[in-house]
Amino acid sequence: MDPTPLQEIPLPLLVRLAREHFADDTDVKIDPDISRSVLRNVHAAHAIHVAPADPIALVYDGTLFGGGDLGFIATPTRFCWRTSLAHPRTLAWEELAGLPIEPNASRVAVGAGHIEGPWFSSTARRLAGFLRACAGQVDTGVPSYRRPARTVQPATFADVVRQIARRTLGEHAWVHYAPSIPPRMERNVRIVHARRLAGDDRLLVVYDNTVFGSASDGFVLTERALHLRNFWGAAVAFAWPDLEPDISITDSGFLALEARPPRTTKVTLDVRTHPELIRDVASALSEIARAARGACARADTETILGARR
Repeated sequence: MDPTPLQEIPLPLLVRLAREHFADDTDVKIDPDISRSVLRNVHAAHAIHVAPADPIALVYDGTLFGGGDLGFIATPTRFCWRTSLAHPRTLAWEELAGLPIEPNASRVAVGAGHIEGPWFSSTARRLAGFLRACAGQVDTGVPSYRRPARTVQPATFADVVRQIARRTLGEHAWVHYAPSIPPRMERNVRIVHARRLAGDDRLLVVYDNTVFGSASDGFVLTERALHLRNFWGAAVAFAWPDLEPDISITDSGFLALEARPPRTTKVTLDVRTHPELIRDVASALSEIARAARGACARADTETILGARR
């Protein structure tokens, strides 16, 4: 299923907000004062979630020689950032709406996670203010620079899954959200879970539980199901309506997962690599499972109703 169209902040308004918050930051270049070479590098660095035709309102250049491929950028639909040796990441403006956004030294705390990069605490303070201002714009009904303001439609269940996961788990280097899941990880995930993951199942969240970033172990969330594999274990899948929402945490640092009858299945999910997130993971999976059962009870989500296959 195609993702729901994103709300947009008109480019002139985005530029005005950028000038208000970064007027005295010489490392930030604002449209139209961004060089073509930097724009080319920025689009290449963020090609996974920024289209070649997407306008760039600002660029914070975190490189030594002015390349622009490290740092952060803003487009009418999203905020993107990239640090050295890390995959590019992004948040849509509407995903920021309602989340607490605060500077924390050189990082910016966003909800349950944080945004970090090659910048100083002074830039982090300005960035936090800019993000708060942008997040406050997405629900104002301001017409888009491309099309009139859209009427907000009920979210698809894919939106529900991703929103719950992002709000609950937050921003961490080992948690990846569509559309910024690295292609190599997606290829590995589809190989590992080939028996139960259909070709049209869009990966929404990948929790990488490996040392070298292959994502062959960990768990994957799609609109239809939770897919998981522990180290050297077998790949397992739970359709969301089948997953029991009462998830317990074992003394050894596993999550005990169970499918409701008639397909009773019991497995454990290993999250010992990042034990500080075990309660957040349990909360996310439980909330999604309850939402799926609610959708089935209302019979208003064809994808969920057809998930058991």
